Amino acid sequence: MDWPLAIVLVAVIIAVMVIITSLIARPKQ
Repeated sequence: MDWPLAIVLVAVIIAVMVIITSLIARPKQ
């Protein structure tokens, strides 16, 4: 098991979700 890969994948997924959420939220404001 590669723990670094798992951590990186989780971090990337969270980052993408945050970016998408911010992009969707800003225009509506």
